[in-house]
Amino acid sequence: MQIQDSIPLQNTSLPEKGHVMHVDPKRALAALVLILLAAPAQAAPAKTTQLDLGGGVKLELVLVPAGEFVMGSPEGEKERQACELPVHRVRITKGFYAGKFEVTNAQYRRFRPGHHSGDMDAPAQPALYVSWYDADAFCRWAAEKTGKAVRLPTEAQWEYACRAGTKTRFHTGDKISGHMRSADLPKAAWYGGNSSGRSQRVGQKASNAFGLYDMHGNAWEWCRDWFGGDYYRSSPADDPVGPATGKARILRGGGWFYWSVFYFRSAHRYRYRPDAREPITGFRVIVETGESAQQPAPEVTQPWPPPRQIVPPYAAANAKEAEVAGQFGSPALWVPRSAAPKIDGKLADGVWAKARPVAFRFLTGRAAPPEAPTVAKVLCDGSKVYFAFDCTEGDMARLTAAGKKRDDPVWQGDTVEVFLDPDHRQDPKGYYHIAVSPAGVTMDTRGGDAAWNPKIEVATTRSPGGWKVELALPLSELGLSSGKVPTVWGLNLTRYRPEIAAGKPKLGTLVPHSWPVDEPDKLRMSEDTGWSPTLSDSSHWPERFGHAVFEVGRKKTTPPAKLFELIAREDFASGKPGKFSKGKVVDGGYMGVGKALRLSADEGATLLQVPLTKFRDVQILATIKGVGGSGAYWHTFGSMYGSNKCCARQVTTLTRDHARLAPTFNYCDGAGRIDYTSKGMADPYYAGFVKHLSWFSEPTIGRIFFGGPKHWAVAYTRVGDLQTQHPHNKRIDPGRDRIGGWFFHPAGANAIMISDAVVFRGIDNVPPKRP
Repeated sequence: MQIQDSIPLQNTSLPEKGHVMHVDPKRALAALVLILLAAPAQAAPAKTTQLDLGGGVKLELVLVPAGEFVMGSPEGEKERQACELPVHRVRITKGFYAGKFEVTNAQYRRFRPGHHSGDMDAPAQPALYVSWYDADAFCRWAAEKTGKAVRLPTEAQWEYACRAGTKTRFHTGDKISGHMRSADLPKAAWYGGNSSGRSQRVGQKASNAFGLYDMHGNAWEWCRDWFGGDYYRSSPADDPVGPATGKARILRGGGWFYWSVFYFRSAHRYRYRPDAREPITGFRVIVETGESAQQPAPEVTQPWPPPRQIVPPYAAANAKEAEVAGQFGSPALWVPRSAAPKIDGKLADGVWAKARPVAFRFLTGRAAPPEAPTVAKVLCDGSKVYFAFDCTEGDMARLTAAGKKRDDPVWQGDTVEVFLDPDHRQDPKGYYHIAVSPAGVTMDTRGGDAAWNPKIEVATTRSPGGWKVELALPLSELGLSSGKVPTVWGLNLTRYRPEIAAGKPKLGTLVPHSWPVDEPDKLRMSEDTGWSPTLSDSSHWPERFGHAVFEVGRKKTTPPAKLFELIAREDFASGKPGKFSKGKVVDGGYMGVGKALRLSADEGATLLQVPLTKFRDVQILATIKGVGGSGAYWHTFGSMYGSNKCCARQVTTLTRDHARLAPTFNYCDGAGRIDYTSKGMADPYYAGFVKHLSWFSEPTIGRIFFGGPKHWAVAYTRVGDLQTQHPHNKRIDPGRDRIGGWFFHPAGANAIMISDAVVFRGIDNVPPKRP
């Protein structure tokens, strides 16, 4: 409708300069009304919307209107971090729709049907084990499917949506009592104090004023931004989107695993590497109105399913290696006679081509390949033995060279190490040890005595992709003369890559001991790798050195009379507990075969009655299953320390991949608490233990977790590697102490089942016979 068609204007021209235009007020008002009626109607946006993900699965979103808020942690929050400052005013200039709930397993499986969240896999529980790249990929998929601009929220959008007009710690209030209690947080959040150790169904707690649920707790939620510790100092006032680049992406809201209420504050900023798939990381989505559903192609895509590489078993390269491996155990390495290489740290001398390269693996026995690969070689010319290390390093800026002079503690930084047992005595006090830093500083001992200072030649070099070491050691420094060189030596070659930003104890705090590390964007876990795994958190196990076969050797090395000794085994086939002190034998053993011993919580601990002395190389392996739970304790008591519990420093647990793990960015001042040490409980696929702790306030409490109650777990430990509990905190001497056996008992009110238990010494290198 044209205005002039209904209301003819008397004069539509502008008045000349100096003249006054007279307007009839009634006509002007009528014209204004018609203009407003003719304009397109601006309907108020709907308060809710949905994304149809297909298969009858929908994702609900609620409107978050444009507005302004104060971002950051106010002065009253004494627990605030520097990265949450300064407090600054932010304007969200356009409204958006935010997921009413965190994305659930049911919703995420529309995108990835094979996804599971460990044992927290119910349809309405939040999708966990989701990396930032995964969450971004879900948003792209949902945008393409629905034609809407589905995104992760920016950090500013997230905090604005979480606060919903509030200025308190939580959108439910401000009350806290100490670091683990709050009268206000449980109203809105699932956290360590009320989650029962797992995520919970979304939407059960109070929503905020915008109608959003679980903004505090349950899953830690990814945001779109890169993390910048000082970003708030230069953040724009309107619609900030974070730094242009970074190493870690933002996480907000806290998660079910942690007890400390500080991590659940509206202002709290956490961050981690974007490829991390953690048992606590999830996300919620937003839809931005008026924006295109299309986005630029992602710079990085993360493979799904996760690629899983297994380090292959050692294989002999020639007949001599195979012969020695059969006599002494695996691995074995042929050391050829060669001319002397030039020691310049470059590893470029052609004589190195004669040596067989050996790739390092985790000393603990973890089956995954190390993050930082290492290859070593060994040669001998009859007067000296030569070692070469080629250490890949993707983070050379953080390479650490500790120590400035000989015999300084170079092991506190990056090192490569040589362990030599020329006479193959396997004596804990009779081997030689040389450690070299990237700066070429050495520490050398004989039987632990630093007075041994051999005349060695060392050279190191660095490059953007790693560092190299060459070392020449005269045989005379080992007490060996020409013609009397042993044919087979005990040998290990190792590398230590230290943890960075792994955390320190929070002095004065009480149980629970776990919290997320303070600087997760800088976190790097340690890697103890080497040629021959020691199945321990220590390199100093001569019983587990490999076996070097020297071509220049003339003095025959006598192999051990036997490599393996079976001390005790129980499979309950007789229908009786056997060497176990209590428990009831039932049908249904490991993998559904045979029988098992059921031990209820009210029975207390059962003792596998196998008294042991001189048990340094004794090991125990058992298959265990939870009944109604997933935990067990195992430990022992030594005669030297009375009632002070002795617990394994390392437990390796092979589980199904639905086991519940601690986050990798977790710190625990309980050191060996296997359930809550970062990656320490179990890597469900690689059956490994990754120690990254930089402090030991107490050793393990002897607790092991696994994937029960549905699945069996295989648990293994070295009985000779024990430590007493805090406050005694002593590493026991397996050559002097005596133990009465090994205790098993349920953790909590649940029963456990034990299907097999084997106590043995040495190396079982003979595969079982096929039936």
